[in-house]
Amino acid sequence: LDARACLEFDLNGVSLIEASAGTGKTYTIANLYLRHILDGRQPSEILVVSFTNAATDELHQRIQARLYQALKTLETGLAPEDEFLQLLLQQHRQLDAEQQRRDERLIQYALRSMDEAMISTIHGFCHAALQDHALLSNRQFESEIVTNDDHYWEQALKDWWRLNTYPLSSKAWSLFNQAVPGFGHLLGWHRLLRQHRRDGILPDVPSSLEQLLLQHVDIDASDEDHASVLRDLKARALCEAQAYASQRVALDKQNAAQLAYQDQLDLLLAALQQAGGERLAQRLRTRFPVAMIDEFQDTDKVQFEIFQRLYFQREDTGLTLIGDPKQAIYGFRGGDIFTYIEARQDPQLRVFALQTNWRSQPGLVNAVNHVFTRRSDPFIYSQAIEFTTATAAAVNDDASLSIDGQVAPAM
Repeated sequence: LDARACLEFDLNGVSLIEASAGTGKTYTIANLYLRHILDGRQPSEILVVSFTNAATDELHQRIQARLYQALKTLETGLAPEDEFLQLLLQQHRQLDAEQQRRDERLIQYALRSMDEAMISTIHGFCHAALQDHALLSNRQFESEIVTNDDHYWEQALKDWWRLNTYPLSSKAWSLFNQAVPGFGHLLGWHRLLRQHRRDGILPDVPSSLEQLLLQHVDIDASDEDHASVLRDLKARALCEAQAYASQRVALDKQNAAQLAYQDQLDLLLAALQQAGGERLAQRLRTRFPVAMIDEFQDTDKVQFEIFQRLYFQREDTGLTLIGDPKQAIYGFRGGDIFTYIEARQDPQLRVFALQTNWRSQPGLVNAVNHVFTRRSDPFIYSQAIEFTTATAAAVNDDASLSIDGQVAPAM
């Protein structure tokens, strides 16, 4: 996806732009934003989503700067060094005077309206959607956002613990305590479940915790079944504690008019899934007919399904996903490689790649290309994550690392 392809890029439908580090991801987003403006969209109609406040601040600044640079180029007619703006100027010169003035007015208006731009984190977008459409989403009009909801979960789990362990006989308690050795363990396990929401609890035990304890209360530690009983008890305890705590926490937060960051995503998705969800989706599409998601590799299943319900299989809207599939493995950062694979394999998705590396010298780029092209499937999930060779930008030809006056090999 070079400068000319970006200028001719189809803004409708669903597209994925795969971009490695240093290939101009933010630059491309800013250029596509400019394209949307020239296509008649207003800043308030273009949703741009990233995953940190710092990233959204940078996007806002870079987009505003790109609009200013484009306006200056079109007004002065002076060709800049920037290739995309050069091509835009050539295209502009082919228009009649009235169309030229129209394009300039569109950019001028966009610059004056940038305070209305929806360049936000995913959580910020979901919060705004819930607040603006509280009736359709069955939510309160005003809710306080809390950065940490651990105290809700801890209190709910403590109550579950009291209700389910205090009445136990000494034998039943001894057996239960072997499977779940203390409340601290339950709390820690449950915290991991909340962090890894895609993961389920195995094994899937059909009997209730009470039934398991009654059935195995007299089991001896020397029994080929003791370990499996403890495994089933632990799994069932986690399941029942999770179900109790989820219901309790949701009620407590609603009564306190509070939401955690993740709640906003869950509630918006639930609102889109309910019987009247399509009406809410249409309202959001009317407000934001086009959207771009930055750092798409960090999108989890809930986030992806929200945008899938809003923009997939729609001819009158546009969704552009931008991300680096190689970074989807970073689960500690929120990345979900299976969500990326699901999106990548959607038949209506158009896939593009940014292939020019603007940061690294040719020797390093060529060395990395060589390492990863030695086999046809360098990544485990090769059906969705391919290695695309990069080309170093000419401006980096003279860059090299020298040690004691000698140029060091790139790798």
